[in-house]
Amino acid sequence: MEREELKKEVEEEEELNVWREFGSRGERGFSYKEGLLVQRKLVDWETYRDVVVLPRSMRGRVLVLAHDKGGHLGSEKCVSIIGKYFIWPGMSKDVIAHCQAKSKVKPPKAPIVEWPVLSEPFE
Repeated sequence: MEREELKKEVEEEEELNVWREFGSRGERGFSYKEGLLVQRKLVDWETYRDVVVLPRSMRGRVLVLAHDKGGHLGSEKCVSIIGKYFIWPGMSKDVIAHCQAKSKVKPPKAPIVEWPVLSEPFE
């Protein structure tokens, strides 16, 4: 997604109205950096970072990248990793729900293959 498209979607998303108002007034850690709505957050014990407010259309991709492609980490680690770069209303709840839904999916069983019976070793 291009930066301009991201900015447009954030500006149009009703769910983010209050956060945009905070950003325009510089309240509650919200501001605009290079045209993107961000929030200043403590991401480590002493590291503050501007995290990007993510529109609904991009959240699924971030969840898949962080959890499914990232090694199926637990929900706490996924919340921590995603939270270092992005934020959206209800993010923790969404990440936990995604991780729990994925943990219920069982990988397909491998087919059972009969091995040939050998009469001598290394035959």
